[in-house]
Amino acid sequence: MGSVTSLWKLILNDNQLSGNIPPELGSLADLGYLDLSANRLNGSIPEHLGDCLGLNYLNLSNNKLSHGIPVQMGKLGHLSQLDLSHNLLTGDIPPQIEDVDISYNQLQGPIPNSKAFRDATIEALKGNKGLCGNVKRLRPCKYGSGVDQQPVKKSHKVVFIIIFPLLGALVLLFAFIGIFLIAARRERTPEIKEGEVQNDLFSISTFDGRTMYEEIIKATKDFDPMYCIGKGGHGSVYKAELPSSNIVAVKKLHPSDTEMANQKDFLNEIRALTEIKHRNIVKLLGFCSHPRHKFLVYEYLERGSLATILSREEAKKLGWATRYEAHISDFGTAKLLKLDSSNQSILAGTFGYLAPELAYTMKVTEKTDVFSFGVIALEVIKGRHPGDQILSLSVSPEKDNIALEDMLDPRLPPLTPQDEGK
Repeated sequence: MGSVTSLWKLILNDNQLSGNIPPELGSLADLGYLDLSANRLNGSIPEHLGDCLGLNYLNLSNNKLSHGIPVQMGKLGHLSQLDLSHNLLTGDIPPQIEDVDISYNQLQGPIPNSKAFRDATIEALKGNKGLCGNVKRLRPCKYGSGVDQQPVKKSHKVVFIIIFPLLGALVLLFAFIGIFLIAARRERTPEIKEGEVQNDLFSISTFDGRTMYEEIIKATKDFDPMYCIGKGGHGSVYKAELPSSNIVAVKKLHPSDTEMANQKDFLNEIRALTEIKHRNIVKLLGFCSHPRHKFLVYEYLERGSLATILSREEAKKLGWATRYEAHISDFGTAKLLKLDSSNQSILAGTFGYLAPELAYTMKVTEKTDVFSFGVIALEVIKGRHPGDQILSLSVSPEKDNIALEDMLDPRLPPLTPQDEGK
């Protein structure tokens, strides 16, 4: 590999590569784009990568890389994006490093005092318990951590003698207040058995998993039916209003859907789904796997399902622009809950949306997806159940000459030039 000196772009992500990163990559003088993410690479980051002076993109995330970040990485002056997240990196951050995602490692110490790190989001730094610095939601560094200390003058001793007793009294006061608040909270929060959440799996977006779990249990009164807003093939959906005033939709999974054969694969699927950003896909915020409950946490959309709204008088308020903005929920859930069955032979779906050939081929293809999408599009513009729409098309002797006006929902306003452009 090191002999291919003219190589500019190398993409080997999402494979099962293992072992160390070859140091010979440092001899690729023209290398500008390197993506080795989502593999099983371990060991240290080669110092020789700092010799690839033309690199402007380097992604080593989601591996098992350990030890520190080489100081030689600071020589990469053209580097515009560096992603080292989700590894096992330790030690301090070289001060030359900028524009970097270092989340979910084991890094420690103060972050470099550069504009890139001062303006960094918590998303790029979270998951490193030892990091400190002047960044929002990151703990400040202790006095003396990377900062020159000034000697204490003897004249300050009197001030210390006065301040220390006051501080001691304040500490005792806050301790009593804290004990009182904790006791009051325990009385209001549904009982959770001691030790039950110690070794369980929590990952809810940027929130603290265990705190979020307790807040959801409290907000739904331990999944009381009065908070249930829907039921599906994989579980029931509950509305939870959190103390932060955020409202989330919590999908409590059926026990039969929570038997994950490979927890690592499950985590990888969850991570991939939480990183999906599309305005028409309901955002998955995270999940909880616990002996009492297993659930997925989604952003909350208050209007309900498209089919339900179209069947009501409320559909009169759904103009063209509104109908264009429908959202898909449970995106990727089927694969997430059936990780060991990528090719399923069970016919699953809603009658009226399935392509006819699925009944005998039992094979899902891009064409069957296009058919289902077409049925949904037909339902949106006509405002009727897909089964009725397909039936009306199949019995019409002039189905090839149906006027557009006959297909439109009569509750829709006339098309405007802007709507036709969409």
